[in-house]
Amino acid sequence: MEHSPSVTVTIVVRDGERYIRHCLRAVREQTYQNLEVNVFDNNSSDRTRDIVRDEFSEFRLIEYPENIGMWPGQEVALRYSSGQYILALSVDVILTPTFIRNAVQVPEKDPAIGAIQAKVYQYDFAELESYGHHLRGTVLDTCGFKLLRSRRVTNIGHGQPDRGQFDAQREIFAVEGATPFFRRNALEALRIGGFIADRDYIWYGDDLALGWRMHLFGFKQVYTPRVIAYHD
Repeated sequence: MEHSPSVTVTIVVRDGERYIRHCLRAVREQTYQNLEVNVFDNNSSDRTRDIVRDEFSEFRLIEYPENIGMWPGQEVALRYSSGQYILALSVDVILTPTFIRNAVQVPEKDPAIGAIQAKVYQYDFAELESYGHHLRGTVLDTCGFKLLRSRRVTNIGHGQPDRGQFDAQREIFAVEGATPFFRRNALEALRIGGFIADRDYIWYGDDLALGWRMHLFGFKQVYTPRVIAYHD
């Protein structure tokens, strides 16, 4: 029997009514089965929570009484998660059906890999007629972050037409924040002594801060073109 480690998908959202159906339908249609899904709501004022409760009742809704931000929400939600891998998913992302299946395969072959970066294409929500419309990637949104010797950080491939120039798997400086796929024990290793207490969270630039810490703790971050998503 194929080994299928558990995966937790965590979506931290505030006022995501525009996107939440598309995002969660794509999660529901994953070909990988050993999943749990947590929606962490940052005190939305729109119908986000109602949509999750009424239309996606198989997923766990965590209703937080205030807006604590994106990565602080991921940190708190991790306490509710049991997965060996964590997909920290943005609500304005649509996954391809094989996203999680392909993502799991890469770190399973190398325990030194702490995070996986997908090939993420741009899409325009205004042109998305309905879910089920077959998205085709043409313009790249991100293939992860590159760090130059000057310490300037660049977003690999952002805005470039996809001509196959990023079709090879490779190690990168850091995974970008729309679809980071973490090995859980790597993510927890970054929290020395457990979770950061009280409100001392990572805030702006959280993906870069996490990427830097991954390196300090000796974990690889790998871009793989077989893991594909679309980001508005």
